Amino acid sequence: MAASSSFVSSARALEALKTNPKLHENSFQSGKYMILVDTQFICVENNGVLAWRNYEEIKSLTKDELPQKLLLDISTVQGKQVFLFALDFDNVGDDTVKKLESNVNGKFIGARESLLRLKDTESLYVAKAKGLSSFNKTFKFCPNCGSSLVSSQIGILKECNKCSRTHYPPLCPVAIVLIDNPSHDEVLLVRQERHPAGMYSCVAGFIEPGETLDKAVEREVAEEVGLRIKDIQFVKSQPWAMPNSQLMLACVGTAESSDFVTDEKEILEAKWIKAEDLKSAVDRTKAMTGIPKTSGTDQEFWVPPSFTASYQLMVEWLARFHKLR
Repeated sequence: MAASSSFVSSARALEALKTNPKLHENSFQSGKYMILVDTQFICVENNGVLAWRNYEEIKSLTKDELPQKLLLDISTVQGKQVFLFALDFDNVGDDTVKKLESNVNGKFIGARESLLRLKDTESLYVAKAKGLSSFNKTFKFCPNCGSSLVSSQIGILKECNKCSRTHYPPLCPVAIVLIDNPSHDEVLLVRQERHPAGMYSCVAGFIEPGETLDKAVEREVAEEVGLRIKDIQFVKSQPWAMPNSQLMLACVGTAESSDFVTDEKEILEAKWIKAEDLKSAVDRTKAMTGIPKTSGTDQEFWVPPSFTASYQLMVEWLARFHKLR
């Protein structure tokens, strides 16, 4: 009951902050901040966790006005509710990055690499920070009347002073599916050009207007690997912000045959993976602390990090059909 009460209290405190600008200044001064550079680099501690800093530490980083504050969440520190924000420093040179690292006693790593180092909760903060930052930087004009938009103080929406419309960050739904064969002893994984060397993942694609999740899965599988799929089951959802805000809707499904034909414009390579080889790749990925620096094609394959829907689908499939955890 106490945990439930705490969750409700936190949810209501977040909602109050979102709707009452009078609360903003106090929340800024008592808040904790994570730091980004150019939306692509995340500041972490030397032990690999997110570098959170208080307001006074953040103010000392620059003589200029601080970047847009982006509301992420609320946390409880020593019995007190503390709001969590992100700051994204734009267009800074290497010298400024080194100065930021020195001042906060941390280091900047790429957002994708951070997903291999951070805990899942922290990865969610990275996804949200990137999504809000991208929204505030790129969504500048009102789609209704074309006038300039004004960001809220906490970066969660934009308002048009001319037509009074309120605009929220767009969220793109994506279907992602782990395909197995009829005997459930192999899964079909794919590589795309944008994937790091050696990484294989699941078939995925944007859901089109008017499509159900099932129909989107069927279409994407047919387009990318030329297969019919059946027994589609929804497993879970996961936010993703590479490059922009998406909601991954993760499924499993069974191919009607094993004879795939890839769309060469979309897929570099596809292959059926046996359960024991998939388990080895999952374990290999779990032990990684960064993206491999090699581009060799003979590298042992790995899979997306534990935060991702793709990884979690693989873990779910291994447990369900092979009792492997």
